[in-house]
Amino acid sequence: MEAELKNIGCNFGSIINDNLIILSTKIKEKFIIIIDEWDYIIANNKFSSEEQRKYLSFLKDLIKDKPYNAFVYMTGILPIAKQLSQSTLNFFTEYSILEDDKYYQYFGFTGKEVKELCKINSKLKYKEICNWYNGYKAYNDDPIFNT
Repeated sequence: MEAELKNIGCNFGSIINDNLIILSTKIKEKFIIIIDEWDYIIANNKFSSEEQRKYLSFLKDLIKDKPYNAFVYMTGILPIAKQLSQSTLNFFTEYSILEDDKYYQYFGFTGKEVKELCKINSKLKYKEICNWYNGYKAYNDDPIFNT
């Protein structure tokens, strides 16, 4: 694959954006960029403020107003707009599955489901599970338990 990319004109010493432009132009297709857990570097104390700033700058340079992008799909826990009010990533339309009245229940166990499981297994106590796990709340305050 590396040889094929070099034949197209990609340069592995170059920045990724340049190579994506070359590749997109050559194959006459746009890319769907998927970034899972986009917020890991932001939410993790292992990274300095400077590293977080550079990461956000990299993301902006990779995805904002690029002709090679069909669209960008990013998953994470932190809402981009709320977490990063001065963010360079202020050009997204955010969609939270937890605010969807139809589909939120399919992204973990609902509070009702966990209570039912606790009834089946008497060793499990709902309040203890709530203490162990600080999950999410859906638009209707229904707790959602997932990993």
